[in-house]
Amino acid sequence: MGRAPVFKHKYGPPLPDYYYYPEYNRFYKIIIYEEEDEIRDCLNREYQCVYIIQTYRGVLRLQYDEPPYYNFNQHEIMDRSKDNLEYISFLQAKSGDLWERINRHMEQTDHSKCEIN
Repeated sequence: MGRAPVFKHKYGPPLPDYYYYPEYNRFYKIIIYEEEDEIRDCLNREYQCVYIIQTYRGVLRLQYDEPPYYNFNQHEIMDRSKDNLEYISFLQAKSGDLWERINRHMEQTDHSKCEIN
């Protein structure tokens, strides 16, 4: 498993504590962004199919996608009480479960709170 990019919005609230733990540094790569295009550019430079985006409001979106046309509309909102390194690692190893989770979210959720900016 490579380091999963975590795109933290420049003006968003702090990420959950476990993203900053030194022992998790080998799993997460925190990237500060301000505009959506910065995320797309970064992903096109370095292939990643599983990544996390923090919105301006602090919502964490788990994304699974294929380059070069990243679809920011296919995402899952992460429950901070359940999502941790072990769960994200499990989803990366078993991407079918991740797709199922994203599809369920996309079908059953009002997405007005999910906007990146």
